[in-house]
Amino acid sequence: KLDKANEPTDDFSASVKIVGYGAKYSFAIDNERKKIMIVTADNSSDVAKKRYIDFTDIISVELLEDSNIAFSKSTMRIIGGGIVGGAIAGGAGAVIGGLSGDSKVKKEISKIEVKILLRNQNSPTYTIQCYNDGPLEVSGIGKVTYDSIMSTAKEIVDHISVIIDMMDREYQHQEMKSISTTETKSITEELEKLCALKEKGIIS
Repeated sequence: KLDKANEPTDDFSASVKIVGYGAKYSFAIDNERKKIMIVTADNSSDVAKKRYIDFTDIISVELLEDSNIAFSKSTMRIIGGGIVGGAIAGGAGAVIGGLSGDSKVKKEISKIEVKILLRNQNSPTYTIQCYNDGPLEVSGIGKVTYDSIMSTAKEIVDHISVIIDMMDREYQHQEMKSISTTETKSITEELEKLCALKEKGIIS
């Protein structure tokens, strides 16, 4: 199901593809079209579900273990007159309490998720269920499985973090370009006003 859903189309061609635990989901990036595609497959349907996310819609990403935030990264772009991000739990890309939350105390976890906050009123968040199959030991017999799932989840978070930084830099470049254009226009207007005053004899 995942392979079929991930076949290239006119709208999406993966530059990066990550297949999750148990082949229940995949995460793909189209760098040319600046889109993410998340595909989920289950036994209830013959067709895998797709979700597309534009790079510009991403506000933040979090890695969670049993609802505990292990990592958080947010944008520094200005949204609606205010800066969003850079200060979520201590800064953009802040590691919160170690990358495994409180798993130092816990011997097992039941859920690992990647949560993406979006600039979309109808669907403001999207959660990738990296693991949700009941208690999993973080040491001993289950450690290999746990490490593999966390490695995949961190890889997804890393890619999204890079996208956030890339879009921030692009936004800042556009802002600087806009400011420069405005300043040039302002100087031109002032010179035109002075020229008109000179022609009227008001100034020499």
